[in-house]
Amino acid sequence: MKGWLVYDGAGAKRNAWFIEKLQQEFSLLGHQLSLRIAGDGMPFDRPNFVIVRTIDPKINAFFEEKGIPVFNNARTASIACDKWQTYLFCKEHDLPVMETKLMDGSQPFDFPFVLKSRDGHGGSEVYLVREEKEWEEKKKTLEWSRFIAQPLCDETGKDMRVYLLGGDVLAAMLRTSSTDFRSNFSLGGRAEKCRPTNKQLQILKTVKQALAPDFCGVDFIRQKGEWVLNEIEDAVGTRMLYKHTDIDAARAYARHISYQLSRD
Repeated sequence: MKGWLVYDGAGAKRNAWFIEKLQQEFSLLGHQLSLRIAGDGMPFDRPNFVIVRTIDPKINAFFEEKGIPVFNNARTASIACDKWQTYLFCKEHDLPVMETKLMDGSQPFDFPFVLKSRDGHGGSEVYLVREEKEWEEKKKTLEWSRFIAQPLCDETGKDMRVYLLGGDVLAAMLRTSSTDFRSNFSLGGRAEKCRPTNKQLQILKTVKQALAPDFCGVDFIRQKGEWVLNEIEDAVGTRMLYKHTDIDAARAYARHISYQLSRD
C-alpha cells in the first residue's frame, strides 16, 4: 500500500530522523510511505492511507471525508489540537480537569494563573501570570480569541505523559523541572518511566472509548493531591521514549497501522 506522511515544513525539518525511521519501518512491512508537506499543494493521487503529524485537524477531516484511512482520526485531532475543546470533552465525560475559561481580555482568575494558546504545542505559548504588571503586559500583546486561562496547579514543574497506541498504554513518563512551571521534555525537563495510577487508567479508558485514537499522548498535572487531565497531544513527540526507554515508537506505530489496514 502507498501512504502519505503529512508534516508542515518546520516539523519535517525538526523530525527528520523520526520521518526516516517511520518510512523504513513501513518499507519492512511492505508499504511505501511518502512525505508530504502541508500547504505545498499535494497532488491528489489518492493514497491508501494518511498519517497526519501536523497541528491541523482540517487535513485529517479532508482525507476522512474521501474515505481514506487517517491516523489519527479527525475527531481525535479536532479535540487534541484545541485546548478549549479538550476542556469541553473532559466536562462532557466527567473527567478531572482544571477550571478553564475562554479569554476575552478581562482578568479570568486571581493571580497566579496560566494563559495558553488553544492550538499551542510542546509548551509553546504558555505563560504564567503572577502579578498585575505581567497581566498588563500580556493584555497589550496577546490575541485573546486564541487563548484560554486556567488557575496555576498547586504542584508545578511536574506532569505525566501517557502514550496511547491503539488506545492502550504504550508507556508513561514522569516529567519534572526545577526551573520552570512547565515540565516539557523539549524545554529541558527531566523524564523517567513510571506507571499510571488506577484512576488515570480509568480516565485513559474513557479517552480510548470516546475518541479511538491511534497514537497520542495524554498529559496529566497534579492538583490537590490528584492527577487531572491537562492536554491530549495528537502529533505526540517521541524523543523521551527513545532517550529513556527501549521502546521503538516508530516501529510500534507502523505495526499498529499496518494491522489496522489489514483489517479493512
